[in-house]
Amino acid sequence: MQGIRLITSVCPYLTFRQIAKIVGRGNTSCRLTGATYELSGLTGLACLYSYFYRGRLRGQYNLEEAPIHDYLVHFCCEACALCQEYHRWAHHI
Repeated sequence: MQGIRLITSVCPYLTFRQIAKIVGRGNTSCRLTGATYELSGLTGLACLYSYFYRGRLRGQYNLEEAPIHDYLVHFCCEACALCQEYHRWAHHI
């Protein structure tokens, strides 16, 4: 888990690409989603883009939306949200 925290704090789009690949079950272009995430980050909307993927990931693995709403998790701490999603996925395989 330590490695993913470091990667996410320096290059969050790399972690997001992995999450998008998981959600897309390998059918999603990692480069395209990573680039879209980076561009949305330049406009300040990365949390909205990743929030969408969090909901899909939660639905695929039947994870509950608790203790707070998904959007607030991404809005308050994007890097923490990405690490949490990656960590949760790793424990559901």
